[in-house]
Amino acid sequence: MWLSISSRIGSVRPVRCIIVSALCGLIPRVARISAARYKMTGIPSIVHQAPKRTLEDSTSDNTKRIKLDDNSGESPSTGISFASPHIGDMVDLVAARKLVTEQDVGITAFVDPSIPGFTGILKTRFTDFQVNEVTLDGQIVHLQSTDPPQDINKAGDEAKEEVKDEEQGFAELTELIQDTDFIASFKGLIDSLKNGAVPAEESSVAVTDGNEDGDVKNNDDTEPTTATKSTPTGSLTCNISDKSVRRQVHMIIKRHFGDLIETQGGESSIVFVPQGKDSGKRSDRRQGKGQKKGWNKRGPTKRDWEARGGQYCEFTLYKENKDTINAINMIAKTLRVNSKTFSYAGTKDKRAVTTQKITACRVNAERLSHLNRCLRGMALGDFRYRPDQIVLGDLSGNHFKIVLREVQMESQLMLEKAMESLRCNGFINYFGMQRFGTRSTPTYAVGISCLKGDFEKAVNEVMDIKEGEREEFVKARQHWKEHRDPEAALELFPKACLAERSIIGFFKNTGRLNDYLNALEAIPRNLRTLYLHAYQSLVWNNMASERLRMYGAKPVLGDIVELSGQDDSEELDDSTADGLGNEDAVAALSELEAKSKKRDVQVAILETDEDLTKYTMDDVVLPLPGHSVTYPANEIKDKYVNFMAQHGLDPHNMVRKQKTFSLPGSYRKILAKPKHFDWKLLRYDDPEMDLQLTDMDRVAGKPEPESKDDGKRVAVVLDFTLASSQYATMALRECMKVDTTSAHHEQLAQYYGSQRTQTKETVESV
Repeated sequence: MWLSISSRIGSVRPVRCIIVSALCGLIPRVARISAARYKMTGIPSIVHQAPKRTLEDSTSDNTKRIKLDDNSGESPSTGISFASPHIGDMVDLVAARKLVTEQDVGITAFVDPSIPGFTGILKTRFTDFQVNEVTLDGQIVHLQSTDPPQDINKAGDEAKEEVKDEEQGFAELTELIQDTDFIASFKGLIDSLKNGAVPAEESSVAVTDGNEDGDVKNNDDTEPTTATKSTPTGSLTCNISDKSVRRQVHMIIKRHFGDLIETQGGESSIVFVPQGKDSGKRSDRRQGKGQKKGWNKRGPTKRDWEARGGQYCEFTLYKENKDTINAINMIAKTLRVNSKTFSYAGTKDKRAVTTQKITACRVNAERLSHLNRCLRGMALGDFRYRPDQIVLGDLSGNHFKIVLREVQMESQLMLEKAMESLRCNGFINYFGMQRFGTRSTPTYAVGISCLKGDFEKAVNEVMDIKEGEREEFVKARQHWKEHRDPEAALELFPKACLAERSIIGFFKNTGRLNDYLNALEAIPRNLRTLYLHAYQSLVWNNMASERLRMYGAKPVLGDIVELSGQDDSEELDDSTADGLGNEDAVAALSELEAKSKKRDVQVAILETDEDLTKYTMDDVVLPLPGHSVTYPANEIKDKYVNFMAQHGLDPHNMVRKQKTFSLPGSYRKILAKPKHFDWKLLRYDDPEMDLQLTDMDRVAGKPEPESKDDGKRVAVVLDFTLASSQYATMALRECMKVDTTSAHHEQLAQYYGSQRTQTKETVESV
């Protein structure tokens, strides 16, 4: 018999309940919860357990399992706690469950299992999760001001004026042209333009380069030719046959008289045209919006940008509930420039408030500043010019400010112990759930097929129907499965399905419906490699759990330690996968990735007892499988071989004919510690109120939210910094001891939402 939660609170009997998840495609789950758990949390606890499987249960190569240890299901004596007795690839189970769980991807251990956790809801509001980029020099990026960059303009103008020197320009022209009549005419033209007058048509003068006697000669003593094309009114024409001399004249005019005169070159002449005169060229178009007054109509020159500090305008991008790539695309569309104009160090979460540095190539700060009037959910500020652009990897980490609402805990003392443990001992540096996707076919399944050379299966895994997708996605996939008509399918698939559209586009353009390898190669490289990185992450997570289960949190002989002090496990921010929704964005990422910094990580194997005294667990790393890494010289090496053998792969044979699928590998630290860690309790009543300020709130001068002594609800506010390849959700998992899948927090949010609705209806009825 099914009993409601409210009717059984306080009972000592086990209670069954059903919580319907708000996640698309997530089937209702049944959980057994004791009354004691209800008393502590007031909500059901959902723990995902991986069912035991045998080799006979497997139906495909990608889902075969082998038993790593006879005692793998027991609690280890090392103090590391495990939520599941098994590790391994569970593609079939994932499809049956409709989503990926922590056990499926090897997330099973805790650093300190003795400290009980607590429950809380993450990302109830997007302002509850704030991410501020940390620059290479350790500065946390905050939006300070959105004011127009007036000081920058003034400084640029002053620098530009310093460059100009008309007398010097006249002297340089006289030395090159050596014609007093022309120089006199040119000076007269400059004076009239400075006084606001425009020379009449008959004032145009044609001269040639010659000596004072009127003998016209070129530097090579040949006779000059006369310009034949018509010249604009109010202009001067000088016949100069020497190309090097013409080049120098162009530079002198641009440097000293660029705001008054522009030059137009011919085969053997130069035409000096007043700025603003109709020359019939593109440079005479009306001054565009945001173009600096007085600059050459062709746009700022290289010298103009150098005078301001460089051709890249750096600014702070503040955004709410938007991913980085979509935000950049929106800015580019508004400015009518290519999205490749912008570059950044990494992408940030969508459902969050984030702040990061962006550079725009040859875009005026004024134009960017004007966008604050029309952009919603975004703000640009803190403008400055710099000579180089930001590239992927130009950050040391991210600073997080996280609010956990509706916190239920055993006691405040236990909460304090959990926080102190996270501060001092850190957390297991797992790759988080977002690394593996949330669909019924995880990203690592596609990676396995690619590495095995089963390209047809990889294509099918990308194209097949996914549980829980929106109707238009299902319709497109079903049509492709039944008809395999590329042209019709391309019309049906939304633009968000970039991988699918890339494959279908290849089939449509070539007609080779069985060329699966090249169809995969048609997927943009960034997205294609994410499938492979997901499998590397799957292996690493499982090996980290095995390493801690076998040896505990201390260095042992055969371990690998890092000497360079850098973590090379991740080149791209994982949320990149969420933003790959159009070709321009991927092209921009590909271009930046090629320029991103390469880290040279130095490692060593602990071979003697003396080595063990020199290093701590903070130095121990594990490799992500590849052809250029070293594996541990202990039993963990065999674990790599056994685990990957389940998928038909060999860690010592990672070279492939296709460069994309030939993985070099990298290293990742087993443990991670947050820096600048701080936390506080906050009591409140209104579930909709903001519990922390954003950068925009501070710019607006809003006061900090204060704790209410008699508040009925409790929140925990955390403040910490992580390196760029570390996951905040894994840090929260360590102190909360809860599942970090999105389903868990969706269920909690739905539960509390229903409770608030019931309470409101009860009050209204009374």
